[in-house]
Amino acid sequence: MQSFEERAPSNRQTSHAIYLLILSCVVWTPKVCAQNEWSNWRGPNYNGSSDSARPPVIWNPEKNIEWKVALEGSGSSTPVVWLNQVFILTALKTERVENVPAKSAVQASREETERRGRPQIRGAIRDEGLGSQEGSNPGNQPPPSERGRGPERLNGRGGGRMSNPPPQNIYEFKITSYDLNTGNKLWQSTIAEEVPHEGGHSTNTFASASPITDGARIYIFWGSRGVFCLDMQGKKLWNVDLGQQTTRAGFGEGSSAALAESALVVPWDHEGESFIAALDTRTGDLKWKTSREERTTWSTPLIVSEGERTQVVTNGTRVRSYDLKDGSILWECGGQTENPIPTPIVFGDTVIATTGFRGAACYAIPLNSQGDVTNSESSIRWKYNQNTPYVPSAALYKDRIYFLAENRAILTCLNAKNGEPIYAAKRLSGLGVIYSSIGAADDRLYITDRSGVTVVLKAGDSPELLSTNELGEEVDASPVFVGQKLLLRSKEHLFCISERN
Repeated sequence: MQSFEERAPSNRQTSHAIYLLILSCVVWTPKVCAQNEWSNWRGPNYNGSSDSARPPVIWNPEKNIEWKVALEGSGSSTPVVWLNQVFILTALKTERVENVPAKSAVQASREETERRGRPQIRGAIRDEGLGSQEGSNPGNQPPPSERGRGPERLNGRGGGRMSNPPPQNIYEFKITSYDLNTGNKLWQSTIAEEVPHEGGHSTNTFASASPITDGARIYIFWGSRGVFCLDMQGKKLWNVDLGQQTTRAGFGEGSSAALAESALVVPWDHEGESFIAALDTRTGDLKWKTSREERTTWSTPLIVSEGERTQVVTNGTRVRSYDLKDGSILWECGGQTENPIPTPIVFGDTVIATTGFRGAACYAIPLNSQGDVTNSESSIRWKYNQNTPYVPSAALYKDRIYFLAENRAILTCLNAKNGEPIYAAKRLSGLGVIYSSIGAADDRLYITDRSGVTVVLKAGDSPELLSTNELGEEVDASPVFVGQKLLLRSKEHLFCISERN
């Protein structure tokens, strides 16, 4: 296997210069450089909104569907877009069965406990080969003796009562590129093949995390499958094996990576030794690794500049900020609930973090905080502890933050400056259970439930209903806005929706 250093393409210097030019735009000036892209699962502003898109208001299976394509394999990750390419992840179950029995979540958890203290990162494994082408008692964790009890207690199938048994079949883990304008398949790469060691929650998939791109490369954090870097045509440049996650109650994985400067930041919260790490985007080499006192989370980090330092902000039972340079912790704040999933949002010089399983917590924390600010009322801008989201992330749009109550169609809008409600706990008719995060564009909100129904609401002082749209297919991925197009990924298809003359 040839190392990264041994490869010396003739246009290396030119490619590297172009790469640096593009990268300088992506993270630090998103409103200038990336408003016409959707490079990560929360979009150009990292909060579910677009300042320039003009997506449609009305659609159904027969109206305003510009194109739709059947997906090879399953998944619930949100697609990402760069120029004319739409990237999407899937996991395809094959007929091949591995002879070695899959470990149960209990067995894996015990082995992971025995391995604690050992290094989790085993170095970069680089490959040039190309395959065939997403509570109550806030902030308090149960003691070890109580872990695995409650609604997620183990049931003999290797997971919680809502989780599936570990599979026996080999899965192919694929990334596919589609043409944004036509839906034609541009390329497809199989980047891993293996039997997943956990079955996952009954509503989770083996492709629930999303890729991220800087326009020069594509990065995929696929949990226990590894971390992968591809060029824009799907050629694998490097990959890193971080080990095997053991998730709470065998519910499966779902966190995505975050990208800034030359660092790819990977969250690794599970029932074993949790940590957060930064990898060099050029080589996959480890830049730093910092241990975390967290059980399983499914949240994606937020990277943001504040003064002369760049922070990596993570959600959890405690919100924590790390220095991007070396992984040292800058500040932390307790008070979040169990099973953290929503991604934090930045508003000016403040981070807003929400959780909503067995409780409710929404904290606005200054980026210039220092140390533990949990009990420092003067260090927390505001709190709101009602009707916060469990699975869906909130959206920030025009100085207002919008979020749902747990996974229900109950919408709250707060003034992001002071946390005062613009309106609270407004019930939205026509929607069921919601996993998809809220999207915002063109003074409208887009909220999609698991049955594929999307309501479009007016963004503002009241949630005025503009339309109710049905696709008739299960949707867990979040909406993507590019130009006049809306992309929705269902269980079976990728839809491109736009107003048709």
